[in-house]
Amino acid sequence: MIRRDERALSSALSYALIVVLTVSLTAGLVFGTSSMIGEQREQVARDQVDAVGERLASTIMTVDRLNATEPRPASAAVIREFPRRLGGVQYRIKTVETDSNRWRLYVETRDIAINQSFTVRLRSGAALEDTTINGGPLRVYYDRAPDPDDDRVRLENA
Repeated sequence: MIRRDERALSSALSYALIVVLTVSLTAGLVFGTSSMIGEQREQVARDQVDAVGERLASTIMTVDRLNATEPRPASAAVIREFPRRLGGVQYRIKTVETDSNRWRLYVETRDIAINQSFTVRLRSGAALEDTTINGGPLRVYYDRAPDPDDDRVRLENA
């Protein structure tokens, strides 16, 4: 009588199960980690958008205060170094007038859906020129117009 030997089958089956289990666990770990990294990246971008928006609003109001001094200066400018990318993505800055002496400053990222707005109030009577520019080093400046009602504060890339 011939005996059946099933040890080879058992060994191959165990090896296949171990490989499938290892691949499944590794794939779960990779997908879980990539999701966590994406969430962390978005949070970093949100924090940076807040910082850029607050610093820029403050800079615009500083230039406006310089404009309100006596005697009125012919021009005033402040250059601020802002990062070109926030959380690894490009961003842009947009200014829009909302009502008398108030403007909204929008900081928007391109790849991640982040759009924060900040209020800017100018007390000197100058207007903030409506503009859309890319992030990076910025120049906030004021040039005195012959008519004080035409004074403007402008943003441009430095």
